Amino acid sequence: MGQLYLQTGEIEQACETFESIMQDVPNFKDGARLVSCCHLLGDVEKMKKAFQLLLSVPPVVDEEKYSPAAHVR
Repeated sequence: MGQLYLQTGEIEQACETFESIMQDVPNFKDGARLVSCCHLLGDVEKMKKAFQLLLSVPPVVDEEKYSPAAHVR
């Protein structure tokens, strides 16, 4: 829904949607979108908080893809 708000130029609604998502199920993509929305709104303080929240999202690593055994032929 947040992406739809962004595409239609409803930045405040998009920001609210991404904030809600980040409170419930934090993830990198929506965190980055939240930072972008705050930037578009020109709200530097909110953008800083959104970026801090984004940094707190644990990275998702595909361990099978990056394990040493995956590179052995």
